[in-house]
Amino acid sequence: MYMKLHYDTRIKAEADRRLEIVQRQYDETTDSERPAQELKPPVPLVMRTETARMFWATESTATKDKVRGEIEAAYEAEQKEWEAKMVVPKTPQEYHQ
Repeated sequence: MYMKLHYDTRIKAEADRRLEIVQRQYDETTDSERPAQELKPPVPLVMRTETARMFWATESTATKDKVRGEIEAAYEAEQKEWEAKMVVPKTPQEYHQ
């Protein structure tokens, strides 16, 4: 939820910068050097997730509370939607009403 709310405004630039650095480092090494340095091809999703974790750890409690509130609101909305789907008409007449 934190990434959904703040990725474009807070995280994206730093994640892209880190990905570019790691990609450049990977590209500048040879195949024989990579195992010694324990380099693997960079995965963009991993870099984004790691960056978001770093940002989350440094966020204020107000922001964390806001994100938790968004999570609760989304959960409640999904729960109500699911419960509405569980109401099944018992007769054909109720189905058409």
